[in-house]
Amino acid sequence: MTIPHGPAARDAAEDETRGTELARRLGAMLKCAEVEDPFEYRFMFDVTANTFLQKLVPKRLMDRKLDLTPGERFRSLLVLCYATKVIDPGEKLLDNVAVLMRELVRVSPKSTMRLGMIVTEIALHASEQGTLSKESDCRERFARLDGRKCACDAAALDPYHEACGFMLADQLGMKEGAARVTSKGEYIAAVFADAFLPHLGESADGVAGRLLEGEYWEASVEALRACAKTATLEDLGKYFQ
Repeated sequence: MTIPHGPAARDAAEDETRGTELARRLGAMLKCAEVEDPFEYRFMFDVTANTFLQKLVPKRLMDRKLDLTPGERFRSLLVLCYATKVIDPGEKLLDNVAVLMRELVRVSPKSTMRLGMIVTEIALHASEQGTLSKESDCRERFARLDGRKCACDAAALDPYHEACGFMLADQLGMKEGAARVTSKGEYIAAVFADAFLPHLGESADGVAGRLLEGEYWEASVEALRACAKTATLEDLGKYFQ
């Protein structure tokens, strides 16, 4: 085993420090966030996951019992939360996702729903329904989701919520994109935009820049708009292969 030393060791130490700082920031945000649904999940989920779900995910999403791909489950739930609370409230999008889930299982009984399929369906749905033409309505719903700003001292955060913070950080591919998060709404918007990045091509840099600047609402809209312009049914079909 090679032990890092010199510049490599310093870089590793700095990465670890930044990771801990981010986890504390996100954990403090979660501690301050209002409860979304107090339901306790006694099976499948540990205490940390229960706190995550109770603070961030409406039970109505869990009641859909979507078989989401392990490793993407919590990210997928946050993306669906944002899409159905901010972009297009109601059940139509979730109904569409449930139909896709049934078709996916029919084609391949052991399949699970990948995050990429959900992102593509959200983009197609937004294009079909013209939801982004009502951006002011979406912005108002985002303001309601956003909730209270965190007032905790992240440096003095208790170990439990720090552990929750590491879980929250794990839901992001570009973790530094959440470095300025101060509220629940900002965090969920960051995860939403981050989930679209692999599907954006040249537009990804602009969305990533918004995330780095802490412009979470703007990043979410820009990501969805860019993906909605290019997403096709053929893109969705790739997930059935």
